[in-house]
Amino acid sequence: MSKLDPNAVLVRLLRQGDTEIVTEILKDTFKGAENRLILYLLTRPCALLLLAISSSALRFLVNSFIAALVLPVFVAAFYLKLTIWRLTDAHYSSNALWEHYCGSRDSVHDKHSGDGDSPHGVQNRSRSSGSRTKPGSSPTCRLWVAEWDGEILGCVARDLGSNSGQARLCRLAVSSWHRREGVGALLVREFERQAKLDGYSSVIAHVSVVSKVGVEFFKNVGYTAEDGIGIKGWLGYPISRVYVKML
Repeated sequence: MSKLDPNAVLVRLLRQGDTEIVTEILKDTFKGAENRLILYLLTRPCALLLLAISSSALRFLVNSFIAALVLPVFVAAFYLKLTIWRLTDAHYSSNALWEHYCGSRDSVHDKHSGDGDSPHGVQNRSRSSGSRTKPGSSPTCRLWVAEWDGEILGCVARDLGSNSGQARLCRLAVSSWHRREGVGALLVREFERQAKLDGYSSVIAHVSVVSKVGVEFFKNVGYTAEDGIGIKGWLGYPISRVYVKML
């Protein structure tokens, strides 16, 4: 495999033919996140207390101490497995991904236009007027991919933040073959540039509490943590932390 040339990487909007590989990259990136989150939630103090009470109650119904101990853990883990996947960035199918981020865009324009294409270090000329627009005047939900030599390296998406001037960065994922080569930072820079052009004043990102790599990455690209804010999981325990950057 030839060495990646960052200056030759193209960041462009998602096309319909990209959805399968993007979905696979997302699943590969977040495949261990669910299990780590489940283990994290099951080992919180309130969860351990609830499991202990459930096990004690089951001792009056079953003769096996092992069954009474294991059954509450199995039920809790099964419940979390069914519900927590919706809180991760990999729960969309390829069709749902396309509909969410590109369903409102003109199909002919999507397949043939270069809108949103931006080689590393080169301004996107189709949007390079520099005029700042009001958030919402351009599509709120968008997804970009990084492409090099015909290969999709990774992706990043924009969803609506908690206020009208805030863009939410999500679904940041890089192929396992090209991690630690600057692709993630490149995608974030392009995301920020597009957000600024579209009139957003800040970017918000939710980072899993069990992702030490994610925390370090966002700190390194200039984001700061906001205490006390994040997505709540089982029993009210946070499963993510919020990182913010002003543009």
